[in-house]
Amino acid sequence: MVEHDGEKKAIGIEIDGEVMEGFHTLSKKLEYFSEWFAQWKWPEYAVPIYPTTKEQREKMIHLVTQVHHDHMTKPNEFALNNIFRLPYNIHTRSVNSKHLMEISQNHNPVWINTDDAKRLNIKRGDAIRVRVVDTLTGLESGYFVAMAVPTEATMPGVVANSHHAGRWKLKNAVEIPGFKHKLGVMGLGAPLYDMTMDGKVGTLKPKEGIDAGMVSRKDSWQFKEFNRDLDNIWWDGLSGAWQNAVTPSHPDPIAGNHAWHQKVIIEPAKESDTIGDIYVNYETNFKVYQAWRDKLTRPLKAGDTLRRPKHMKRTGPAISDKGYSVEIKG
Repeated sequence: MVEHDGEKKAIGIEIDGEVMEGFHTLSKKLEYFSEWFAQWKWPEYAVPIYPTTKEQREKMIHLVTQVHHDHMTKPNEFALNNIFRLPYNIHTRSVNSKHLMEISQNHNPVWINTDDAKRLNIKRGDAIRVRVVDTLTGLESGYFVAMAVPTEATMPGVVANSHHAGRWKLKNAVEIPGFKHKLGVMGLGAPLYDMTMDGKVGTLKPKEGIDAGMVSRKDSWQFKEFNRDLDNIWWDGLSGAWQNAVTPSHPDPIAGNHAWHQKVIIEPAKESDTIGDIYVNYETNFKVYQAWRDKLTRPLKAGDTLRRPKHMKRTGPAISDKGYSVEIKG
């Protein structure tokens, strides 16, 4: 034990006279009962447990994934896996690399298991409408339209669409003070889109492919002496779908992080649909967030002095206790 700022902290454990690092627990022992977890308002989960029956899963809703198969009751309902990144995409920076974008071409389909695709009569390249539905409230956030690609790489009942692709932009080039000509905006990897937004509902619809956009704005090419081959760009980038815009915020009631996975309903695209189309109801998404926050979390109460456990690791740890302190007034 060591003492720091008046508090004792275990830094290891002695076993048979030998000092060891121990486990990542406050006692450094392998704990069957987590005392601090009980103190932080989750006593029923302080002992490791996972529900195995539907009745238990309904009771222990804080532990069960929001895309458990209990929620999938119709043949065209799936769990959407969206927490993966295609290896050639590094956030927004990838769209500035013509070599990476020639590999990816902004391609971001919905991957669906081959058996599911056969069952729903979905073929490679088909446009499908993916409706996002929250399993806690039953509210529907909206939909995105994507290209279907049947594959053995995803399991039955699960579809996949990356959250790091399907890029878009609203302008091909913009004027920046100090530059002699307009500067291109994500010209190598994002097609041009139209956007509508009234504060309640938002839409996105593809307008122009990358190849056509590059040819029409040669005057805005950056570093032309190093990019004389930009007129060789042959991909339009119109096979991507940006599902991030549709999915609501799911604050995990225990860990606090965003619970990414979504329940979706797969349908054939409508006649007016285009791959890349987005429709989102922001009012509904806010209601979903409020429901997760109010129905599932256990907030601090009057008399609580800490906003979170000090020992839990975080990306930017607080320099002093002030970063953890809070005053909840009754």
